[in-house]
Amino acid sequence: MKTLKLLYIDVPFLGFNGGDKNRSKFLYKSLLQNYNTDILLVKNGDYSKQEILSHKKENKIFTINTIKQDFYKASAIYNFDTKELENFKNTLLENEYDICFFRFASTSKLADFVKKTLPSCKIIIDVDMLFSQISKEAWNQNKSLKNRYHFFEYQKLSFFEKQLFNKNYNFLYTNKNELELVKNKYKVSNDDNHFVLPNVINEINTKEDERINEKYILFYGVLNSTANISAYKYLVEKIYPLLKSFLISSDIKIYIVGKNATKLHKQKYENIELIGEVSDVTKYIKNSLLVLFPLTIASGTLTRILEVAYLKKSIVATSRAANGLDLEGKIFIANKEEEIVKDILTICQDEKIKEKYENIAYDFVQENYSVLKVEEKMNKIIKTLINKKNILHIPRRFTTSHWGGTENVVLSIANGLKKYGMNSKIVTTNILCDKYDDEINSIKIKRFNYFYPYFNLSNESKTSLDLVGGNLFSWSMLYYLFFQKNIDLIHLHTAKRMGSIARFICKIKKIPYIVTIHGGVYDVCDDETRNRMKPTKNSFEWGKVLGLLFGSRKVYDDANSIITLNKNEYESIKQNYPNKDIHLLPNSINVSNFRIQKDSTFRKRHNIEEDKFVFLISARIDRQKNQLLVLKALKKLLPTHTNIHLLIVGNITDSSYFNELNDYIKNQELQTNVTIITDLKPNSKELINAYINSNSFILPSRHEPFGIVGLEAWASSLPLIISNVSGMCNIIEDKQNALVFTDNDKESLLSKMNEIISNKDLRNKLISNANKEVEKYDHNIVNHTLFEIYKNVMV
Repeated sequence: MKTLKLLYIDVPFLGFNGGDKNRSKFLYKSLLQNYNTDILLVKNGDYSKQEILSHKKENKIFTINTIKQDFYKASAIYNFDTKELENFKNTLLENEYDICFFRFASTSKLADFVKKTLPSCKIIIDVDMLFSQISKEAWNQNKSLKNRYHFFEYQKLSFFEKQLFNKNYNFLYTNKNELELVKNKYKVSNDDNHFVLPNVINEINTKEDERINEKYILFYGVLNSTANISAYKYLVEKIYPLLKSFLISSDIKIYIVGKNATKLHKQKYENIELIGEVSDVTKYIKNSLLVLFPLTIASGTLTRILEVAYLKKSIVATSRAANGLDLEGKIFIANKEEEIVKDILTICQDEKIKEKYENIAYDFVQENYSVLKVEEKMNKIIKTLINKKNILHIPRRFTTSHWGGTENVVLSIANGLKKYGMNSKIVTTNILCDKYDDEINSIKIKRFNYFYPYFNLSNESKTSLDLVGGNLFSWSMLYYLFFQKNIDLIHLHTAKRMGSIARFICKIKKIPYIVTIHGGVYDVCDDETRNRMKPTKNSFEWGKVLGLLFGSRKVYDDANSIITLNKNEYESIKQNYPNKDIHLLPNSINVSNFRIQKDSTFRKRHNIEEDKFVFLISARIDRQKNQLLVLKALKKLLPTHTNIHLLIVGNITDSSYFNELNDYIKNQELQTNVTIITDLKPNSKELINAYINSNSFILPSRHEPFGIVGLEAWASSLPLIISNVSGMCNIIEDKQNALVFTDNDKESLLSKMNEIISNKDLRNKLISNANKEVEKYDHNIVNHTLFEIYKNVMV
């Protein structure tokens, strides 16, 4: 880790006290120990030369001066002049840092500058506290003209934070509550860049002989901070009146300890004593009866609470003060003054309860907030960020309305490879979807306009090409990819002209790319080829110019690696590219998704009788999928097996074929034996219930590079009947884990359906073997293999 060059950016902190300074000290010490760390100190005030030099620890030290912030921007955010930034630029270029670690969001202008100067440098911003929340709550407590500063600061800070937290930086928060607040308030889309890094408790040395003889309750902190002024007001105005008589009768005081006391703190109250700034606050904590944190507005994560818990002293705090520390049930937390007073009295009067809570809090803090634990977590986060790679997946289309095997696979890969540090984004066209910026299952999707380079192409033909196999081009996608930075790999799930766009970009930017063949290149039947060409039959293609210019015929030639889904395709590709890195990698599924509790109301909702033997087909309604063959077999099977039913689920990609199916059902009077559902959402519970409420699965496709639905059938414990042209047949043993019938042969299919209905032992055998076999194709296993392919390509 020491080989990584890191620049730590902070205001001077060594030699100063306070919770934020303690975090800075921890961060700097840990980073120095584990990385080749330099430091940049932001001089936002008057600091002596000695204070600055004290931060030098056998490493380089730099400084940068701030200037007054523009009136229309939040004053909490630092500003810098051009000359200072130019010096900073030279520092960055001379040292070429791998990581820039920013303490506080207030230094984010420098983060933007780093990103422009060193695009590959990883940016980490330790948020610590949300300034906007402090301003918001300060305003809410006093909505007056005199207090308007906080209102305007809140507006400015909210605008600033919304922009900041949606940038491609990495953010650390001291607690999960603030992280969730940011995600929800600012609609953060890339939450993989947001982490919790708790505050730490350093070893606190106490001198046992330092005694304070008076009995007192302690209130301490930087007294003039917005949060602590509000807390003190709440103490003297609401809590103290209810507690006063007890304090006097028991001779107990409230000590107010901390620097920067205001006029408010100097007002006299009986049994409240202002101590002010002290050299050792630990002594006051150790000798107190309890420590009180009555905060009413947010103030980040209070390290003070952790300090007190570590010193085994009782704590009474509001939920705002204990925000994000997971200390419920370990310290006394109350939000109403009556409840706070009740907790104080309990601690003062019941030694057993007092000791019990002190021990529980101490053990919890030791376990979760020790230097060792937090440092380990920080290094793990940094390691993840350094190893993170940005992957672009490019399929021809990607939309939930026409979901298929390719969409399933791409989404599974994108989510499954997150644990390997792969940050995936899908770049595609806006075919059948007008949302240009989208997100599905936490994966970002960017869509672009496209066109088919043909003259005299009708709207009907264009629609047909959209649905299946259209050879398109997109200038806007080309432009977008050209200006994208930090792309480590492009994974193509299409070829032809759209693939040539990625090839062209990868060539000029020296980015590796791989291609997965989903739809068949060599392994495609003649009928399928003819169907794909029909829409362009009466049109003139001028797109060959684009193909020549961008190399559409060279997409496979120049790919760093090619992935095939079935053996036939693999052998053909291997023969044509004997020296290329080619892999046979079948599709995968999340097996656990299909192990859900069965919804027994599914059949009733879709008018399927409970005692029916249901054959299921799950595929888009398209001639290639060959549902009509199964209808014909069903018709012939019904006289001898009256208790069977066919369930067809899938979106419609060929309307004329859908009409043909409905006409056949009507003409053959099969309405009571067939159910067609075209609106089930991909990966939905309703779709999965279609599987687990069926008795057998049929995959009758005329052409199927793999057939991921066969794996889904196995995962659902359904005996599988499959056409022998499906790529999945490479992993099938006939009559062991599936029954294989001859392509488009009604009699062959009929025989297999009859066997499944009649032979219970055979069904059980197929199910048992399939349950074992499908585990080999779980997404975790296949994604690991894919990660190894990625890793080798990106070397």
